[in-house]
Amino acid sequence: YTSLRDRFNVYAVKAVSPNDVFGTGAVHAINENDAKAFDYARKALGDSPERIMVGVVYNSGYAIDRDHCSMYMADGSFVAYMYDGVGMALNHEMGGHGFALLYDEYVEPGNEGKTLPDEQKTELDNTWEKYGAGANVDYHKESAEVKWAKMLTDPRYTNENLGVIEGAYLYEKGAYRPSENSMMRHSDSPFNAPSREAIYKRVMQYSEQDWTYDYEKFVEFDSLSRAAYSRRAARDNKGETVYRHRQPTLITGSWRHAYK
Repeated sequence: YTSLRDRFNVYAVKAVSPNDVFGTGAVHAINENDAKAFDYARKALGDSPERIMVGVVYNSGYAIDRDHCSMYMADGSFVAYMYDGVGMALNHEMGGHGFALLYDEYVEPGNEGKTLPDEQKTELDNTWEKYGAGANVDYHKESAEVKWAKMLTDPRYTNENLGVIEGAYLYEKGAYRPSENSMMRHSDSPFNAPSREAIYKRVMQYSEQDWTYDYEKFVEFDSLSRAAYSRRAARDNKGETVYRHRQPTLITGSWRHAYK
């Protein structure tokens, strides 16, 4: 994202809540209401922008809830809610889910030992086919069939230790991720290569008219990120996992759907 910062405009809008505390009965300006979040964003963007990408940062020094993202698939709009201020949650929710349409690579508590249901496979196929979502997870286990197959045989990505690792998309069995750890797994490591590719594609699609994807151009662009990733390889999570996120909500409509 830093390398592509000249393709972004970023606006800040302050939402002042009636109460400045979090607790039972407290009243806040947005309260995870997408329509209200879009209303605040439109103060900066105008009444009818093509898409609205919002990060709601709660003024809290501790996690009052699990972070979450509402993803509006028709136009790429989203509202990401970060409950414990600005941190890795912003990278995961806004940069991962909201902007790049990535899916979670961790196993949801309670899903240990469970296999990805067929309806989840169908959802994954449908969103991938229509929106290019979920580039970092797959239910195929053969290295030649997964979405990141090309990178598995590309020597330029050897140092990233990419593979087909079971345990992703909230389930321990029948779903696979590209790396042992990543921003979309425990949020304590960089985005893995397939995730970076998805980020690059989305930025270029939104910022350059008639743009077409070229794998070699991406690999060239990705050289700095690839080197940084190799220096700080996605480490295994050795401590207790803290699940600060919950599964994103996928909405087939545009941001206007929030008002229906």
